[in-house]
Formats: sequence, C-alpha cells, structure tokens
Amino acid sequence: MLMREMNKELVFQCGEQMKALLPSELDENQQLLKKGLLLFRKGHVYNAELHETIITANVQDMIRVSVKLDLEDVSASTCTCPARFLCRHILALFLYVYAATGDIGSFLEAWKNEQPRTKLKSFEKAGLLQKGTRQKAETVQGWYDYFENELAKHIHTALSPAALWQTLFYRYYGKIKRTTPLKEELKKLYQLHAAIFTMKKMLESLHETHVSDFMLEQIAYPFIDQLREDIYMKTAEVKNIAHSFTVEDFLSDSIFNVRELLFASEYFRFERVMVYRHIWLYLLNRKDWVKEEYEYMAERLKEEIQEKGPFIIESDIAAMNALFLQNEDDIVMERLDLYSDLMLPYSFDWIGYITGRREWQRLRKWSAYLFRHITGFLQEDLSYGEKRQTVSFLLTLISEYEEHTGDKEFFERACQKMLPFSYAEYHYFLMEEGDYETWTELQQMVGFPLHEIERTILKTIEKEAPDKLLPLLHDEVEHFILEKNRSSYKQAVKYLKQLKRIYKKLKRTEVWESYLQKLIAKHKRLRAFQEELKKGKLLDA
Repeated sequence: MLMREMNKELVFQCGEQMKALLPSELDENQQLLKKGLLLFRKGHVYNAELHETIITANVQDMIRVSVKLDLEDVSASTCTCPARFLCRHILALFLYVYAATGDIGSFLEAWKNEQPRTKLKSFEKAGLLQKGTRQKAETVQGWYDYFENELAKHIHTALSPAALWQTLFYRYYGKIKRTTPLKEELKKLYQLHAAIFTMKKMLESLHETHVSDFMLEQIAYPFIDQLREDIYMKTAEVKNIAHSFTVEDFLSDSIFNVRELLFASEYFRFERVMVYRHIWLYLLNRKDWVKEEYEYMAERLKEEIQEKGPFIIESDIAAMNALFLQNEDDIVMERLDLYSDLMLPYSFDWIGYITGRREWQRLRKWSAYLFRHITGFLQEDLSYGEKRQTVSFLLTLISEYEEHTGDKEFFERACQKMLPFSYAEYHYFLMEEGDYETWTELQQMVGFPLHEIERTILKTIEKEAPDKLLPLLHDEVEHFILEKNRSSYKQAVKYLKQLKRIYKKLKRTEVWESYLQKLIAKHKRLRAFQEELKKGKLLDA
C-alpha cells in the first residue's frame, strides 16, 4: 500500500541527492553504504509509513531506532541513533524505499560511476568552479557568499535550538567544508573559514531563543569546542603554507572575519577569545597587520567603555594580544593585573606561545604574573577538575622549560605554589631528585594514605632512605587501628612488621620495642587487635 502511494520521480530525485551527499571515492562512505545495505537485505526495516514527502520507519540494529527520510530534502532526514548524519539507518530506509520503485543494483552502479561528474557540478553550484573552466572564484568574500547561500537552504529545517545546532554542525558544516577550491594551497584556508563561519552562526543563534545552562553546557558546548579544535588544526595546516603570496593575500582578507567571530555573541567568551588569539598568534602576526589591529581594538575598547558595551573584556584582550605580539609584555601584565585572579587562564595561550618558541627569558618574566595570581585562582569557587586542568597545563609548560634550561628550582617553586593540585607532578619530581625528606613532608601535608602509593616507590624509599618512611608508617598504623574492624587490624599489623624491619635495619630496636609496648597498652581493650598482634608474632601468646 505504501509503495503505491509513493511518487516514483520523487524517489529517484532522492537518489540523486544521496549520490551528492555520499561521495563514493571515500572509503568511509563505501563502508557506510554496505552497512545500510546489510540492514535492508536482512529485513530490519519495518513499519514504514508515508506522510506526504516524508517516510518514517523503524530499523532494528543493535537497538531499535526511529528514522525519518525526507524525500525532497535528504539533509533534513533524522534518526534517533547517536551517529552523525548520514547514518546507516537512514540509508537502510532509503534503500528499502528505492527497492520498491527501482533497481538497487542500477542505483549502486550509477553511484560508483557518476560521482566525479556530480562532484564537479557541486563545485559549480557553490561558485567555486566556473562553468566551462577550472578556475576558482578567488576571494574570501566569495566563500562567505557561498556559505550564506547554503545556510539559507539548511536553517529552515531545524525545529528547535538543539536541532538547529545539529543541523549546522553535521549537515551544513559537513557539506561546506567538503566543497573546497581547486587550488591546493587554498583548501586548508577555505576549511578554516568554513569552521569560523559555522562557529559564528552557532553563536549568533544563541541570542534568538532562551538558552538554559543545561543547553549551553551539554548541547551547545560540545559543538563549539569541536569547531575550536578544527580551527586550531586548520590554523596549523595553513601556517605551513602561509609563505605563499596567494595565501598571504587571502590572510589579509581574513582579518575582518576573525574579528567578527570575536564579537559574534556574549556566550562562550573564553572560547571566542582563544580562537581569535590563536589565529592572530600563528597566522596573522605580520608586523603591519598587528599594529593596525592594535589601533582598531584600542579604539573599539574606548567605545565599549563609553557605551558600557558587552565586549569590553574581548576588546581589551584583543588589544593586549597585539601588544604581546610586539613584545610589550610588561604593559600586558600590568593590564591583566587590573582584573581578578579568574583572568589567569586568559594568559595561557601567551605562555604556551612563548614556550613553543623557547623564549625562556620571556617565560621567566611571565612567571612573576603567574605566581601573583595562581594561589588566588585556586581559591576561587571552581570545580576540582577546572583547577586540576589548569595546574596540569601550566606544569606541562614549566616542565618543558626545566628540561631545556635545567632550572629545577623554578619547577619546584611552581609545584609548591599550586599545591595540593600539583601533588602528582611534585611527587614524581621529588622521587626523581631523591629528596625523600621533602617527599615525606608532602605526603603528610596532603594526607595521602601510604597504602595507595605504588609499592615500587615504597620499596625504593625503604632501600635508599628507610628512616623517611617511619612517620608515614606510624600514621598508617594509627589509621587502621581507629577503623576498629578485623581486616583493618590485619593491615595495621602488616605495617607494624614493616616498622620493626626498618627499626632493626637502622639499629634502633630499643625505640621499636618502646613504641610497641606503648601501642599495646594504649589499645589493650581492643581484643581483636591483640589477637592479630599474636598471630603476627608481635605479642607473646
């Protein structure tokens, strides 16, 4: 009944869209189509219903999923599985529908053979390939015109903010970043702009509707973060070819669009600043461009302050970034000092940039700012994860400095300033240095239980400096006795035996015997503990 109601021509048009959306030269697409074909041939598509130009059905995979296939606009099709568009379930339903109106074998053959011609047509449609020629429209503005035109085709399909962000990332961004210019040296830069434009549009969309914290953190943030990662990756790739005259002209034309992203929204300030600054640090750092950017941002900052605008911090950091690129570190740090300790992470890109260039003297200068604010930052109302991530990042950079300069004192000072969040790094540093006394003090300070420390580490200390273990072993014995249960008493006896062994090795048996007698007397009412002492041959029967 369903098949009689379907428009054959509409199904064939849907097939043409599938060919365009699924380039056959990509191995991943070949594998995806095979999986969809397998689901269809095993009869795992069922309950198919036609609703005008949309077909809904269930597909039984590892779990049952609900699929909606839009025959007019395949890109608007959806599936309840977590995979990105297109998924094997949408393909399975498409093949189920196509099989009722045409020959699947013919479709698959056409998909394999006609793809090169289809791809060239998509280039022409995008304005990246002129008809009758193989020349690309070589302007950044031309790319953005194409981005806007494609956006108009996708944005109307989203019925909710969540659906809009999924559409923008999976369908829209996935499509435009594949439609690259023919000139090899421009492909990476084009893809960088595709990510910039998509991120900008996603940020702008947040102002068009009420957005809850849950939506921001759980739905929007993963997309924004992935786009940020893509921008970083493409920036690195473009950097390798930035010396090309053609690319340099395009970079100059990119400055406006990078600014636009910085001021695209009041949401995700940290991510916007990071992306803006990253591109300037690694791509747009030509002296004359940097000077002009400082003048622009200084003027923008004045306007924001006068009008009490929402982008005062963005304008200020952008101006500082231009000063940083001109080695005006003292001025930048003075301006950062005017902000609270929570501003500290905004300096990390600069510190990372200096470390990458191995400008060690410059890094020592920045350490003064770091040490002024890190203690206050770690006392702020932030999650443990945020604090630990911050400390880990900074100590990774500082350890690189220590490795190249041999300045262990600087690394140790940094570890001490960041305790207790720097415990892991400081712990291993002290072990490598053989500073077992400080290591013992560290364990006592943070209250790290001895039974959770690697046995190989304890064996090393017992061999090299057994006396340093004594206070920790005494603490461990008291800890297990106070738990007052049979298994903990057994643990206490185990550590008592280790104490006895160490005191004997140090030729201090009289101290051991005095300690043991006092311990027995102190806990004489703990019958089970006394029994464990007898079993361990530490107390006469």
